[in-house]
Amino acid sequence: MEPQLTPTPPTGGHTTDAPVATPPSPGAPIHREPYWDVEAGPPQGGELRMAGFKHLMVPAMAAACLSEEPWCLDNAPQLTDRQALAAMLTQLGARVDVDEAADRVRIDASPLHGHRVPADWSAQVHGGAYLLPVLLARHGRVESGAHGGCRIGGGSRGGRPVEHIARVLERFGACCTTDGAGLTATAPADCAAR
Repeated sequence: MEPQLTPTPPTGGHTTDAPVATPPSPGAPIHREPYWDVEAGPPQGGELRMAGFKHLMVPAMAAACLSEEPWCLDNAPQLTDRQALAAMLTQLGARVDVDEAADRVRIDASPLHGHRVPADWSAQVHGGAYLLPVLLARHGRVESGAHGGCRIGGGSRGGRPVEHIARVLERFGACCTTDGAGLTATAPADCAAR
């Protein structure tokens, strides 16, 4: 028997969507939201390997850039974000080795030297935005074009906004400029020189 999902309509005949502030009197119909009954199929055997969590992998790849020691991320899911961040970090001077078979990414950021997030890669994924504070911390300056990803937020031309990142960096003393096409920031010590 295959697993079955069956919608179950509300019961009791109560049709209003307004919340009920007091418990109904005994015998009165009770309004219940529709729900799904799930009937399991036959038990399954074997092993199941869970993929890593994208929303942990992306900031972990950026955080690796704050270390002078190599980082090894195991169970890094095979996603566009991983490919794009690996390419960005490589263009910025880091050594990145991806073992596809093991879902492992090794990042040695000790030779990291660039401060411009490559626009051709950042336009594809939002994950490059995580590199902005890292590069600012390492080099005292960061420049980035628009960041892509899901089309949410108020970014120009469909890109993801970066103004919220600029506001956070400014709270730490950075001087930031956003122009709808990206972000430029300098570290607090460099702000006086601008």
